[in-house]
Formats: sequence, C-alpha cells, structure tokens
Amino acid sequence: MTDYMDPFPQGTEVSQQFGDNPSNGVNGAGGHAGRDYAVPVGTPIRAAADGVIAAAQYFSSDYTANPWWYTPMGGLTIVLDAGNTEPTFGYAHCSQALVAAGQRVSQGDIIGLSGNSGTATTGPHCHVEWLPPGWDFQNGTYGRIMPQFTIYPTTETGKTMADIDYDLIHRFCNENGDRVINDTRAQISALGAQIAQHLGMDPDALAQALLKAGTVTITPKAAS
Repeated sequence: MTDYMDPFPQGTEVSQQFGDNPSNGVNGAGGHAGRDYAVPVGTPIRAAADGVIAAAQYFSSDYTANPWWYTPMGGLTIVLDAGNTEPTFGYAHCSQALVAAGQRVSQGDIIGLSGNSGTATTGPHCHVEWLPPGWDFQNGTYGRIMPQFTIYPTTETGKTMADIDYDLIHRFCNENGDRVINDTRAQISALGAQIAQHLGMDPDALAQALLKAGTVTITPKAAS
C-alpha cells in the first residue's frame, strides 16, 4: 500500500473515530464516516498524497450535485484527488482553504486551516475522510472507509528568530501573497503557524513576532 500522510502530528487527539455512533441521526448505519481530530481553529492541515485539489468550497444541500455527496454539514471542505488508482481525501469544517480547485499539491503541503464551519459540528475540529477508488455509497458509511495513514508530520521545537531562513519565508509568502498584506490578527497568527511548520520552529515565537509587526512584511536576507 502507498504511504499516506496524516494531516496532523502523531498523537493528535481524535474526538470521534471512524465507525463510531452509528445511526445517530447524522452518521449512517455503519457509523461515523471519517475521523475527527480535536485541533484548535487555525491548525495547519497537510495533504495526504501528491494530487490535484478537486474542490475547496462550501457545498449546497443537494448532495447529488457533487461526486462525493458533500453537504453544508461539512462547512468549508477541501477535496484532494490523488489519482484514479489512489484514494480521494476530504477535509471538512475548515476555517480557510489555502488551495484552489485544479491546483496540484505534493504530499505534506499545507492545504488549509482547521476550523468549526458547517452545520454538523459541536466544536473546533477537522473531519477527515478517505474514499477508495470506485467507492460504493451503499457501504453503510457513504462510500468512506477507515483512514489508513502511515506517515505523520514532524515539527522540531526550540528554534529561535535567529534561525529563520528568510528566503524560505519570502518564497512561502509569495505563494500566499493575497493573505500577506493587511492581514487581520487571526490571519497573522495562522500565517505564523504555517511558516513555523515549514521552518520546524516554535510556532508561538514566530506568531508573536508577526503580531508585533501588525502587518507582515518579509525582506529576504542579503546574500552572504
């Protein structure tokens, strides 16, 4: 089996597992159709595999209007298509999508931020789904199967502002340019967390530095 990346580091709390709470008014007869990670709003979500973003949007109440049967219950949902012979991954209740439909991504890329959007949520979390090739909507869990992640994101801590690779930050911000200028406090905090993930440094330290600036202005370090 291909190795796929869990969206969050190993040990992240799971508040509802696949198959839990069958026939509770929301879940199907086979139980919960995904895995719920109890992460705070703004937590970076990483792509499970190389692929193409098939959707990054809120869905209408007509579940037959999309090939995955998504509804407003999932709020802002990102769908990653890893190819005809690979699974399709869904990430629901996002607060922000950092990708657009048609965009190609690589395994481990940050594709969105977790949130609490949608009509079927009782608190901040990320609902993650796994649809196998040729999924069967009548399998009791709306075609979904148990997520099977074998790779986990890792983050080193303890790095300081002196360790920042400003060239890397500059490239990252260029890729997210519409979010860099005049960001709100919450957006700056989220951006800081994403950059920290890329750098492997303490996210609080970088977020506070960005907040202190008020707006984010990145200047590449001079070549030595």
